[in-house]
Amino acid sequence: MRSTWWLGLLTLCACAPPAGLEAKLWTVEDFLRLAPQRKDLGGWRADQLVTLEGAPIPFRSPPHGAVEVKQGRGYGLTLFPAFAQGEPAAFLITEIWSAHPRPWLQPAWLMVSSFSDYAVVEGTKAVFPVDAYGSFYSPFWVAEFVLAPGAAENQYTSSKAVLDARLPMQAGPLVYSAVAPADGGAVVGEGEAGPVHPWALREDVGLDGGEPMSAKAPDNGVAWIDGREVPYLGLGAGRVKGYGQLPMESELFTFAVGGSDGGRELLPIPAVLPQEPFASSYVRRVDVLLPPTAAVFVPQDRAALTEALGALGVRHVSAPVDASTARAKLGVVIRDVACLGLDAGLGACALLDSPGAIEPLGPAYVIPTGTTLAIDVAQAGGRLE
Repeated sequence: MRSTWWLGLLTLCACAPPAGLEAKLWTVEDFLRLAPQRKDLGGWRADQLVTLEGAPIPFRSPPHGAVEVKQGRGYGLTLFPAFAQGEPAAFLITEIWSAHPRPWLQPAWLMVSSFSDYAVVEGTKAVFPVDAYGSFYSPFWVAEFVLAPGAAENQYTSSKAVLDARLPMQAGPLVYSAVAPADGGAVVGEGEAGPVHPWALREDVGLDGGEPMSAKAPDNGVAWIDGREVPYLGLGAGRVKGYGQLPMESELFTFAVGGSDGGRELLPIPAVLPQEPFASSYVRRVDVLLPPTAAVFVPQDRAALTEALGALGVRHVSAPVDASTARAKLGVVIRDVACLGLDAGLGACALLDSPGAIEPLGPAYVIPTGTTLAIDVAQAGGRLE
């Protein structure tokens, strides 16, 4: 049956952005292009989103890390630290929308030899209907399996060629594939096999031991778009849920302080992921202002981070904890520092490290923004993806 996803694009409401704001979309290519200018992209500087080959890796190098760790081959997308239901987590960003309508779920066609095992025909590539420069682009696609057992390598290279063939199709899962320049992925240090969480260790036995919490880097693939071969980062299926032709929106909680320009500045501490981190890749940035009683936990051996937070006017405290806990909870927000008392540890405190802990703060402190993101959660707790 002929796919009709592309027809839906003509009938959906564009949902204009708020008056006075220009709808914008930034992709990985924009991150790389604008990094030298340190341009603000929805609250993050472009150079904070990507790490060029040989450059220090953010969050693993000072002020967060004790020593400088440099990016290996190619560019890397920054692996941001976060908390997922109180556990250490990490994510990267592939797209940022500002004052933009919700993106659409569009088809990604794959030529298969049968509908029994969906084996992709050797030599063929996925076909995407729009490039990253298109108004309707997003990295979220509905896999459409096209029954074409005899397909030649370069036979189907555009959406027109696929649709004109009128071949049998079956809808598959939602997939997350971000159009991005080749030779990229998550940040990987020189000599390392894969990206690692900025601080957490898999077998954390103290400051001098433990294997880094490693995750699989995104796959570098190539797809056809309008007869051109275009590289992309394959981030897998099941990473986002759909409602009709739209991705479902979740909340990414980012801690912030008021900026000198009347806006808000994001703090260099872990964000808080949605309740279902691996299935919530389309998120809205929700800023969380620190209540007067709150403070950021910083271990005593992270003097540079203490200094950086102090320069932003942010209260920070240490606490008597073991080295493993100090690393896992680095940057967590304590709701009321009175919990620490005399020689009390973090176990006595309410921590703002999950959506359920943050939401009761109310609208005076929890403020949705006009920025939405596509994020890939690489690690949450002990689970790696």
